[in-house]
Amino acid sequence: MTTPNKLISQALMLIGCRAPGEPVGGDELTDCYHVFTRMIDALRLDGLLQQAELPIALTCSAGDNIVLIGAYDGIVSATVTVGDESTRLERYGREEYALIPDKTTQGVPIAFYQYFDGLSIELKLWPVPSSSLPLAVNVRHGLTFDDVNDDRDLPAGYESMLVDCLAVDLAPLYEREAPASVIAGMRNKKAAIRRMNWQGISPDPDMVRVS
Repeated sequence: MTTPNKLISQALMLIGCRAPGEPVGGDELTDCYHVFTRMIDALRLDGLLQQAELPIALTCSAGDNIVLIGAYDGIVSATVTVGDESTRLERYGREEYALIPDKTTQGVPIAFYQYFDGLSIELKLWPVPSSSLPLAVNVRHGLTFDDVNDDRDLPAGYESMLVDCLAVDLAPLYEREAPASVIAGMRNKKAAIRRMNWQGISPDPDMVRVS
């Protein structure tokens, strides 16, 4: 388990700005945490932070084909339940959804299309639900931290990679240069984690990003 506070302290030690056990606090910690959050966002966009599946229990409303999912990285699966029977919905891509002749048809949904506007995901059901139904959705959710003391159990190799990346990003804040050994270690660890995360995983073809 680790926190951004701990990662910041370790990174500062690598660039010679902290002694072991010396705390970071106040405005300095706030500034470092801003650098940390920008780094996390960049690593997520680069596909370097492991994606986990997260189940979400929702309800689709009668007469409404749009369900707001939220700020996640993609939908893995969606299932509707009618009585005691659960049905996994077929995934439609953009072209398949566009070819549906009548998107106002009502009934029990058999398929979904996910739409991403750059901030959050909408799930569009077809047919439009004719009654309110339980909807179970599994989404991909990348590693995030809620605050500077948020304690996370990181996958193998992540803590060392994050510390090296953070040391490189924090160095300009302290008018320092990260040691060459730290830069080389960061590159090697990022490459190893990218292989570990994405080996055998292809990109989701149905994640549509709209500019």
